[in-house]
Amino acid sequence: RLPSGKLLKYKARLCVRGDLQIKGENFWETYSPVVSWPLIRMMFILTAMFGLQSRHVDFTNAFAQSFLEEELYMEMPDGFDSERNTHCLKLIRSLYGLRQSAMNWFQTIALTLQNLGLEQSKIDPCLFFGKGLIVVLYVDDMIIFHKDKKPIDELIKALADEFPLTDEGDVTAYLGVEVTRRDDGSMHLRQPSSIQKLLDLIGLDDASNPSDTPAVVNPAPGKGGSPPSHKWSYPSAVGILLWLAFNTRP
Repeated sequence: RLPSGKLLKYKARLCVRGDLQIKGENFWETYSPVVSWPLIRMMFILTAMFGLQSRHVDFTNAFAQSFLEEELYMEMPDGFDSERNTHCLKLIRSLYGLRQSAMNWFQTIALTLQNLGLEQSKIDPCLFFGKGLIVVLYVDDMIIFHKDKKPIDELIKALADEFPLTDEGDVTAYLGVEVTRRDDGSMHLRQPSSIQKLLDLIGLDDASNPSDTPAVVNPAPGKGGSPPSHKWSYPSAVGILLWLAFNTRP
């Protein structure tokens, strides 16, 4: 879905039962970094200050673009009824669901960027720079920054020679956050879909009487108070609030 909540596309994936993998036998390391939001905010600030060009790239089926080092087999998927008990599939590339898929993809794309002349940051492993280019990576979502459009086009073309990808154009949304460039060069970040999701969750989607002090004014009960009357998940609501506060600070 788009940050607005509008449906963008449907997806279907063949996934592997990674929960059946055995550590030390068919997987070892699994850690894969993602770019930090403070770094993304800093890049938006630099974009506004220096008038940088930016482009959003989405890699197609990213995890399946890296090769496996381990010898792994999987059962035939549903639909191959006559062969499910007599055949299996040997995996050559990573698939979604494998414990090491995210790590394999990150190592693959990081090596590719370095081969294209970019240097990996020692402060944030998902930041790459060189030739006037700055690249930030969050799994399969990449933003490329440069003062001019041509170097960005050249880098995207070089990446497209290696991986299937979609050029999303100028950054208008990233990781569920709407990004709007204003006429004065500033950038406005919004998360309307996450806010609406929170309101729907706690039953305030039709609230029409705002209050400066929405909390109950009575003191909280001591030990032995009545159980909560709401049916929604309190941790989920707190999680959405933290996601909003951390990313866009509405």
